Amino acid sequence: MHATAESSGQSFFVKERTLFAALAFVAAYFLIWPLYRAFFLVEIMPNEGWNAYFQDAAVHAGTLYPPAAALTLNNDPPLSFYLVGWLGSLFGNSLYAGRALSVVALFGTAVAIGAVVRQLGGARSSAILGGLCFVAVMAAAFHRFIGANEPQLVTEFLMVSALAWFLFSIKHARAPEPALLLMVLAGFFKYSAVAIPITVVAWMFLSGYVKAWRATAVAAAAALAGLAICHTVFGADFLTNLLWPRNYSFWKMFDGIHKLQWVAVPLIVWAIWAWQRRKTKAAKFTGLYVLIALVAYMAAFGGDGTIDTVQFDLIIASAVAFAVAYDRFGETTQAQRTSAAHCRTIIILALLLRLLLNQRYESAAILASADYRAQFPAAENVFRSEAQKVAAMPGDVACRFKLVCWAAGKAFAADDYKIRQILGRSRLTEDELQDVLTKHSVAYARNSPGVSAEALRRDVFASTPR
Repeated sequence: MHATAESSGQSFFVKERTLFAALAFVAAYFLIWPLYRAFFLVEIMPNEGWNAYFQDAAVHAGTLYPPAAALTLNNDPPLSFYLVGWLGSLFGNSLYAGRALSVVALFGTAVAIGAVVRQLGGARSSAILGGLCFVAVMAAAFHRFIGANEPQLVTEFLMVSALAWFLFSIKHARAPEPALLLMVLAGFFKYSAVAIPITVVAWMFLSGYVKAWRATAVAAAAALAGLAICHTVFGADFLTNLLWPRNYSFWKMFDGIHKLQWVAVPLIVWAIWAWQRRKTKAAKFTGLYVLIALVAYMAAFGGDGTIDTVQFDLIIASAVAFAVAYDRFGETTQAQRTSAAHCRTIIILALLLRLLLNQRYESAAILASADYRAQFPAAENVFRSEAQKVAAMPGDVACRFKLVCWAAGKAFAADDYKIRQILGRSRLTEDELQDVLTKHSVAYARNSPGVSAEALRRDVFASTPR
């Protein structure tokens, strides 16, 4: 029997409950900024306008996958556009529907992480810790994707739910195919969440699961069937968009290393336990999961235009591994020298310390400063003014901030990302971009930076607010 968090004694339960409450408080504090920001019409991230265009296209019989000659590109599968577009048609706006859905998916993913920890033998308290760890790290360091019109968190929720279902099925000698089919479905929302399906397939073969070939074949057949349906519905442009070549830099891959700081504490804690218990199934599974998520993140980060969403698989894997290690840390030599309760206290305090060593202070400003809160409606007024200017411009227009052109009712005429891929460039100056657009009879609107939520960010080390 391993020493779980629930078998550490009543005295530690009180301390553990206090530490968990502190972690929940820190997570809630960092959530104030993205949740408050989500109510205002400003561009939170560049993908918001891009997604809004295709979400509207999905439900209004528009072109979801542009022809190769167009200056726009859609290299994502279709399901997220239909889901958010449909919700937008129900509630009046795809932008805010997408923002709300990302918040729901954040907490849904946290619950699913807890379910995975439980299936790996973790106690209820450890499952709660895994979910809290995920929400706290996301809120502290990846807040740009919380309350934003970006479906990556929806994909992660589906994938982690499928992982919990898979582990439950294997544990109870049930067919894993339904869980794998849910992973395939999730892949038609966003295809970048690859760590879980690769881990599951690899685990089936490495652990000697007798029906691994059948389960893999069913999932592969479903994926191919889905691609065939999309090709039939959208034509050849579907694969042309999906497989559009992306500029890649081997050196850019290493730019993502510094972001590993946010999962460093969970991974160090997990590594200490996993190395000492490396022959156990829990250590082997979490080791495989973390390794695949890390390799996938590093490989994806080298692509031009990749954003922090490619790290979400690793954040989730780290939260799962961290919770399992915390649950079983009583098995380590460190715990045997002192006590499991002492080690677990240090573990949570270390995580809290890392989260609090954060130069961002938007949440504090929202709570403490009426002047700062007043900047949000002011920024929304700037956004509406810029949209009115763009709406008055004749013909096709491309905006510095895509959401402005979308709000102005302009067609999606040009995507700077596709133009960079065509030119083989990782960066374009605005003058260079404008020259390309002029040749294609597309006007360029250099919107005020005040339309972006970036103008509302606050950093203790910045000489001026940004």
